[in-house]
This record gives sequence, structure tokens and C-alpha cells, in this order.
Amino acid sequence: GSSSAFGVDSGSKLTVSGQIMMAPSSTLSGDAGFVKFGSGTLVVGGTGDNVVTGAVTVLEGTLELNKSGGATPFSGDLVIGDNRSGGAAATVKLTQADQIPDLNFYKTRVNSVTVNSNGKLDLNNLSDRVGDLNLATGQSTSAQVSSGTGTLTLTGDVQVTGNADSSGASPAARISGNLNLGTFFSGATGVATRTIDVGDTAAAN
Repeated sequence: GSSSAFGVDSGSKLTVSGQIMMAPSSTLSGDAGFVKFGSGTLVVGGTGDNVVTGAVTVLEGTLELNKSGGATPFSGDLVIGDNRSGGAAATVKLTQADQIPDLNFYKTRVNSVTVNSNGKLDLNNLSDRVGDLNLATGQSTSAQVSSGTGTLTLTGDVQVTGNADSSGASPAARISGNLNLGTFFSGATGVATRTIDVGDTAAAN
């Protein structure tokens, strides 16, 4: 099926503390996830697992992850921002630890977190584990990941890619705080080495 969306206006906060139950696709291969838009804040909380196996995409504003009791806010990939130069910033912020799934719902594949050039992942002094981490460099803004006093642990690899409008004058995509290279996943998409691939910008300057 098609993805669902949550829109939150500037200056507003929407808290969803009940379970989000996405409908599976017609092929029963999973759901289409959901999109967050609008410059306000969406808080996903509560104590029950959300049944969201597709990608969660934050186009603008803030998504706060606040599940407690070991509950998961989603089980698929995470995309933060949309690479628009000068576009609205998009942030995912943890208010509880261990919110982002490093493996898919079936524990058979490493998930990915993609932080585009106008995106930020803020662990807010908490700790979490992610699968593959993809960062984008843009013209005037680039991906930012901050752990504060917490620790970001990897199950997968790190890749930095320059957008078409990036150049040598672009700010660097950055991981600040504490990064743990983690342990290796033994499933089908697991690897025996950890790779950090930093690509060139599109133009030299």
C-alpha cells in the first residue's frame, strides 16, 4: 500500500502514544512506512510496539522517539531530510535510549539510517545502535549526527556521498560525540569488515 503521513505545523507538537498499525502491502512483503512533514514536532511514544516495517521519512521539522519499556517505534529504514538546498531542516531526536532498529522486523537484514544534507540525528546524550549509516554533503548544509554524552554503535557501514550541488566549499558531514564500531551481523546482509567510505564532493570548489 501507499505510505501514510503525519503533518505538524510550525510551533505545534503532536504526541502519538498509542500503537501505529500500518497495513501490509498486497504481497504481504511489509508496509510502506510513514512520512513526517511540517516544521512542528511529532512525538512517537507509549509502551507498545508500532507495527511499521517500511521506511520512516522525516522531510522537515522534528520527530522525537520516546518509546519506553523496550517498545519499538518502527522496524524499517529511517530517512532524515530531503537534500533540498536551503530547505527546512529535518531532525530526529531521541528522548529515550535504544529507539532506532539496526535490523529489520524479521532480524534478517541490516537496516539503514540516511541523514540527508538538511538532516540531523540527535541522540540527545542517549545511546542507540543503527545498521548502515548514510550521510549526504550538500551545497550549504550537510548531514549532522550528534551523540552528546551517549554512544552511537554501528551494526553496518558508514557512507558519505556528495550531492550534485556539493563542492569543496561545502560544510563537512559530521559525526560528533562517541562512535562505537560495534559487532558484526551474521545474517545474509552481514559483513566481516566495517567500511567507512567518504566520497568526493561533486565539484572541487
